[in-house]
Amino acid sequence: MRFVTDGRGNAQRTPDSRCLECHHARARDSRRDAESCRHTASDLHAAQSVGSEFRQRGHSHHRLTRREVIHQRFALVGAQSSAYNPMSHECGWDPQTVDPGETEESTGQLASSELAAIIVYFRTPACLNSCLHGLQTQTKRPDEILVIDNSSTIDGHDVPPVPEEGWRWVRAERNLGFGAACNLGAKLAHSDYLLFLNADVVLRSQGCERLCSFVEDEPGIGVVGPRIYDAEGRIELSARAFPSVKTGLLGRSSLLTQMLAQFRQTPSGVSAALGSASHVDWISGACMLMPREAFDQVGGFDESYWMYWEDADICRRLKDRGWSTGFCTDAQSHHSTGSSGRSRRTIEAFHMSASRYYERHVARSALTATLARSALTARMNIMLHRHARRATD
Repeated sequence: MRFVTDGRGNAQRTPDSRCLECHHARARDSRRDAESCRHTASDLHAAQSVGSEFRQRGHSHHRLTRREVIHQRFALVGAQSSAYNPMSHECGWDPQTVDPGETEESTGQLASSELAAIIVYFRTPACLNSCLHGLQTQTKRPDEILVIDNSSTIDGHDVPPVPEEGWRWVRAERNLGFGAACNLGAKLAHSDYLLFLNADVVLRSQGCERLCSFVEDEPGIGVVGPRIYDAEGRIELSARAFPSVKTGLLGRSSLLTQMLAQFRQTPSGVSAALGSASHVDWISGACMLMPREAFDQVGGFDESYWMYWEDADICRRLKDRGWSTGFCTDAQSHHSTGSSGRSRRTIEAFHMSASRYYERHVARSALTATLARSALTARMNIMLHRHARRATD
């Protein structure tokens, strides 16, 4: 099953997508059933205050969890809706097949709550293969897996980077960057939960199950991420406080932070990933799961961030709408950081995105925004000079 995007980023279906037609038809049927169920269960919605009223009042312990509400809500749909599986045997792969003896609790199966995994890919076929294998061997396997390929068009490739088995290849017309690629995947997916991953991230076997359970048990969670380990087995600083004026000096990759690491010290603003906190300011976009309701409410990722800081931005906007950011230490993943390489364009993107974030969420006046932009431009020029020197060595 393959997609190509046109000049406006819209998906064009190729002739070999009969399975997708089946999937779309089933999705429409399921959504009609769900809509009927929602009308029938309106009293349940009001009684439990799921949605904005819940988020405004906070996490009261006597309210039903998201999982309990979902089970009661969709119990009204009947056998036809509960049997719906968007990637059925007709497509050659059944993601809900489980080993003998596994229970609903151990496999993380949920009533009518599909999970879509959206992978952003750029020239890392070996990493992508490992990422896909990790998803397809989960205790709760995604019902949809989409790979948004940002490199095949510019590299002149007309076939998927790895064998296309149990996942959908979306060949972008250009390098969309991270946020826009995620938005395209969300547009094509039909699931209630969206898992965004870099192609160089591998989730451990219970990762999807534990991330979904975290969100379902706390309806006010708008996004959650796992604990991430780097290529050397160290915990990545993937959960942090929102960026501030101090971030330039004490950010995750700043020179001062690296010096402090020699003395086993970590600045408080980037140390949340090392602890056991379940709620943080923001998490890395390398791996994050979002309920579609929250994703749609903030309009997805801001595509003006071509790469970097779009994850902090969406967490900030979710908080402004009353959602919380979760950090699930029980879910773990491995990240081959920087596997797609570093270039002049990525260095520029990092600093331009940092300037954009500061101006929108931190600066209190036009003057401070201008000063921050000047400082980041100066830093960018230094980094570009170093990059050019390394390229000639």
